Parts: sequence; C-alpha cells; structure tokens
Amino acid sequence: VAACRRCNHVKADRHLPELGWRLRHQPAPPTGLAWRIIGTGHRDPRWLPYLQPFGADDVMARIDGVSA
Repeated sequence: VAACRRCNHVKADRHLPELGWRLRHQPAPPTGLAWRIIGTGHRDPRWLPYLQPFGADDVMARIDGVSA
C-alpha cells in the first residue's frame, strides 16, 4: 500500500493497527489499462511474468524497441 513520504516515515515498520490507523480505501488490483500507464511510461521486461495474467505480452514489455 502506497503512502506519502511523511506518513511512510511515521509508520516505519509498524502495522496500521499498531498506530490506530486504517486505510481510506480497500486495496484492489488495478483494472483495465491502468497498470500500463502508471510510472515512467517505459515498460520493464522484468515485470512481464507478473503482468501476463493481466494481458501483457512480449510486445508490451519492449523498452526502446528491444524485446524482452
């Protein structure tokens, strides 16, 4: 679960219940094409095995025209 730098620093290595915190929204896997546009816009072929169940293929894993 992502957090801003300040909150992440306060949280450190503790679990949310230890701090009395709770999530604003229940975490869920990305839907649709969202996972394709998050980040730098460059696809890292090392992620391909994890993204294949969501429709990624070798073409999508190319960086600068080089296939994974």
